[in-house]
Amino acid sequence: MKQLIFTFLLSAILAPIAQAGGLGLFYGYMNTDDLDSSSGPGAKLRLDLSDWAGLELKGMYMEGFESDLDGALDQTKLDLTIIPAEIGLAVDLPIADRVRPYLGAGFGYYNIELENTSEFADAGFDLDDQVGWYGTLGLRLPLSRFTLFADAQVRQIEGSFKIDQFSRIKDEEFDFDLSGWGATAGIMLNW
Repeated sequence: MKQLIFTFLLSAILAPIAQAGGLGLFYGYMNTDDLDSSSGPGAKLRLDLSDWAGLELKGMYMEGFESDLDGALDQTKLDLTIIPAEIGLAVDLPIADRVRPYLGAGFGYYNIELENTSEFADAGFDLDDQVGWYGTLGLRLPLSRFTLFADAQVRQIEGSFKIDQFSRIKDEEFDFDLSGWGATAGIMLNW
């Protein structure tokens, strides 16, 4: 009975939200403190909470991040793929009629995959996914059924990895910083 009541209440709350919003495709760029920059495709789902605010769910796929992380790996470079999954709130700023500037902030889960795994197979390499937060400033240009959008982000993502190059007795832990800035541009289908 509790599950039925919870399902009904959740449906009543989310039904109006699902009636407004949009689905967008974009291309994004991400620059980090400890790795090279990369770019890749992404998708965004916006669920309007009101005429001026919306919940945004975003995902991207970016490969080709490289770094030696300050020599921690004895001249062997990391080659990483990062898949961000972010959720946040975007609030329109009532500055202009046609173009809609907005501010946003949220949290993200960053799936980090090591591409050159064969080079680290015997090194006891351990790299975990990370969580972080982001802030964004952007512009939306509504065009009837579609909206063009572009934004810039600042992300704060810090983590560490463990590696043991000489023996399995003692692991060394190194910090790395994936914080930095990024940008996206794309098109959204409104409903």
